[in-house]
Amino acid sequence: MKALACVLNLLIPGWGYLVLNRTRTACLVQFLLISGVLTICLSRAVITPQGFYCLLLFIVAVHLFVFLFSFRTQAAQQINNHFHLIFRTILFPLSFITIATVFYSLRESLLGFNVYHIPSQSMAPTLLPGNYVIVDTWINDNGDLENNIVIFKKEGDERVLIKRIKKIDINQSKRQQRFFVQGDNSNQSIDSRHFGPIPRSAIKGIATGIIFSLNPTPHFKLQRLK
Repeated sequence: MKALACVLNLLIPGWGYLVLNRTRTACLVQFLLISGVLTICLSRAVITPQGFYCLLLFIVAVHLFVFLFSFRTQAAQQINNHFHLIFRTILFPLSFITIATVFYSLRESLLGFNVYHIPSQSMAPTLLPGNYVIVDTWINDNGDLENNIVIFKKEGDERVLIKRIKKIDINQSKRQQRFFVQGDNSNQSIDSRHFGPIPRSAIKGIATGIIFSLNPTPHFKLQRLK
């Protein structure tokens, strides 16, 4: 029974405790896991390379702690009712998968971050092909975006682009901001010099740091962007 509890806890923290009839412990583990993830994200620590890895390490640590603690947990008295059986086998893992799926799918709006891959040389030497950047998707509209590296989509184009904001123009009649974006590697960049300035609505987030790189070989890279 304990071996099964350990395996289940490694897959979904808390699930194994239900096998040991520790329902309160299982729910507490889930509460602590979700609270920790939300705390790291909502505090905006996650938008730094170090904070992003703190989030990953926290999730891994919870899995390992719950897995190891399972060996020391004694099974409680068996509860023989249909609700507990359904909760143990279906509802608990289903709720975890649902919450994890919602968080992942809506990470830009709910958690305020995303990760993007750099495909080209247009932002060299700041960003190289194979770099992965952490992006802050909760943009302060009252902040100064000039000189920031932003993720955006052009109208009618589903491709995600990354450039640096070089200049901000304001349409005085409509009070609308238009952003002139350009790659740091201007000789190999298709940017506002070709398709014109972009509206605020096109910007999806601000790149704040490099978290990983495949260039020239896979390696961790913690570097803030300016």
